[in-house]
Amino acid sequence: MMAAALTPPMLLLLLLPSLTAGHHLQGPGPADSGGPGRTIRALAEQCRFPESSILISEQSKLYYGVGETTGVRCTEGYEPSVPVLRCVRRGSAAVFDSDVTCIEQCRIPEGSKLISEQSKLYYGAGETTGVRCIEGFEPSEPVLRCVRRGAANVWEPDVTCIEQCRIPEGSKLISEQSKLYYGAGETTGVRCIEGYEPSEPVLRCVRRGAANVWEPDVTCIEQCRFPERSNLISEQSRLYYRAGETTGLRCTEGYKPSVPVLRCVRRGAAIDWDSDVTCIGGRGSRITEGRKTGGRGSRITEGPNTGGPGSRITEGPNTGTVEMEEGPSFTVFNAIQVAQIVVLLLSVTVTSLLCKRGTSQSTTTDYYVYINTVS
Repeated sequence: MMAAALTPPMLLLLLLPSLTAGHHLQGPGPADSGGPGRTIRALAEQCRFPESSILISEQSKLYYGVGETTGVRCTEGYEPSVPVLRCVRRGSAAVFDSDVTCIEQCRIPEGSKLISEQSKLYYGAGETTGVRCIEGFEPSEPVLRCVRRGAANVWEPDVTCIEQCRIPEGSKLISEQSKLYYGAGETTGVRCIEGYEPSEPVLRCVRRGAANVWEPDVTCIEQCRFPERSNLISEQSRLYYRAGETTGLRCTEGYKPSVPVLRCVRRGAAIDWDSDVTCIGGRGSRITEGRKTGGRGSRITEGPNTGGPGSRITEGPNTGTVEMEEGPSFTVFNAIQVAQIVVLLLSVTVTSLLCKRGTSQSTTTDYYVYINTVS
């Protein structure tokens, strides 16, 4: 009954607000200067900066009109995939011309042996840095470059820290330089502890694949050591001798060396003296007694080294001459030999007295004593 009671003018009045609202949703007319429809269209024609915790606009605004641009950056350790954003119209919408993301920058790995020569932590695409390693290591490449690969930044080339050459601890080898580590291409002279010498005088550190090694292989070879003998003496006050060196020899009094000079020579991987040496003389002397007829006018002649070590005493057959000749070593007398010498001296004395008195009595027995040394 209520619907029947409504007249056409009344229905028109009821529908008028709905018709008016639909007109505003489509936007204002040419004569309209504002209203809700105008606000919605204005927002649709602007670009809104992306919401991100690490992406930052260089301008302090959220909305950008068509044609406006803004530089972009990222928080530390990241860089934007594009440096600038431009707001453009695509169809009926305003959007930025690129999708922007923050890409992690290149960074020297924490805890690695690699150290950058620059005082910075992060490097953007295209940046380079010289590198070194902690003590005892060296980089496989001297320079790193940060490059963009797809959606990531990476270092080129791949760099590792390679252990440097080092004189082995506890070895007999000693470097002539006051440094512990040597890089590829470096050289050093070497020596050994006392009593040894290196098989090669110089070492070179060379790169072999992913490692550094010494070339050539060097070992410490034992030097020639002067023989330990109580009566053998070197003319040089040294105990050890290198290959090729020589030394003169002598012995204690009454002895002489079997060879006058020793030379230290290399025999394969070893070093040794060129000769075995001994001191000759002293022991093994002997006395031989002979008989000859003497006569008047015998005389005694003293040799150049009378009674000296290793001398030989000879009584002449008729003259009573006593000759002293130098032998290879001194004489050691036993009790019997001493008695024989005493008898000889008494005989010579008697003969001399008889000669002085002018007697014609001749001595019928002469003694010949030979004292020969035996090594």
